Amino acid sequence: MLPSLRIRFLSLACLSLLGGGVFGVPALGQDFSTVTTPIQVPLHWRHVNGDTTSQRKLGIYVTLGGGTTPKLFEFDTGGNGFYAAYAIGSASPWWGPAWTTTGGTFSQSFDSGLSYTGTAVTTTVQLFGSETLSTLLLTAANAVVGQTTSIVDTRYTPHQERWPWASGTGAPPIEQAFYGDFGMAPKRGQAGID
Repeated sequence: MLPSLRIRFLSLACLSLLGGGVFGVPALGQDFSTVTTPIQVPLHWRHVNGDTTSQRKLGIYVTLGGGTTPKLFEFDTGGNGFYAAYAIGSASPWWGPAWTTTGGTFSQSFDSGLSYTGTAVTTTVQLFGSETLSTLLLTAANAVVGQTTSIVDTRYTPHQERWPWASGTGAPPIEQAFYGDFGMAPKRGQAGID
């Protein structure tokens, strides 16, 4: 399959999973509405760790809970659940104030050595074509997301904390390119995370 066709397919797969939010139906893995009009959600290539000679990964621009700054999240076709970095105050403007906790917690480890921990929350997820608010393409309501308060890289001794930033702001915590993991596997993550 040609790369452009693969990307288009991934965009449509993303829509089918989040499509329930378009019509206000909860995106909780059941009772999804049908998306009747195609929506293209661009995926963006990024070099990891700021090295233009290294591998590239795909990302998708997202805000959560009415956030004001779309940020890039790793588009992970094998990941189960959406885990987004979160900090109190203004350190994570991709998160807005419109979320409620489900009471569930998670500790999600990935083959990359990254370990995410935090709380499951119900919120809106908005997909964008770029990093500007004017490119809003889709809103999914009532999605259960992993509000990630800690990301640790366990490949090192001692482990390296990637999130929250030690002081002020810094490069994105995931390979200096992404603010979390937008998992697209057709199953839920821990604590009912979509």
